[in-house]
Amino acid sequence: MRVFCAADQGWALFGRKGRATVSPAELMDRLLDCASAEPEARERVHRQGTYYVSIAELGYDLFATLMDRPETLWCAEFLEALEQGLQAGVGETRNLIAVGLFESLQSQNYRQGAPDLLEGRLGPLSLQVWSDLMEGWCGPGIRNVAAWRAHE
Repeated sequence: MRVFCAADQGWALFGRKGRATVSPAELMDRLLDCASAEPEARERVHRQGTYYVSIAELGYDLFATLMDRPETLWCAEFLEALEQGLQAGVGETRNLIAVGLFESLQSQNYRQGAPDLLEGRLGPLSLQVWSDLMEGWCGPGIRNVAAWRAHE
C-alpha cells in the first residue's frame, strides 16, 4: 500500500509517535494531487481557505468519474488518501472528510449509481465513518445506501 497518491512525498501514516498530525490543508494537497489539479486550482483552494466547498467539489468529480469509469486510478488513490487522512488527521481533518465530503457523496449516491458505488471502494475506517454519518442522518440501522433507499 502506498503512503499516498501521485506526489509521493513521504506523508507518514500516523505522523510522529502515533499522533494525529495531518492538517486540512495537507489533506487537500494530497487530494488535489490525486485529482491532478492544476497549480492555479491548488492556489485558489488555499488562498480562499474554503476547504469544505473545495472537498465537496472534488467529491462531485470523484462521483462522476466513478459513474463513467469506475476503475480510474486517481479515484482509488483519492479514496486511499481519505483513509489515511482519517487515520492520521487532526480532528478538523477528519471532520472535513466526514462532513465536507461524505455528506456530499451520500447525497449524490442516494439518487444515482449502484448502492455500493462508493461503499465497496472505501477503506475500513472510511466505511465506518460513512456508515456512522448515514445512521446519524437516517436513523438507527440505516448504515448504507441500499438501506437508505429501501427506507425512503
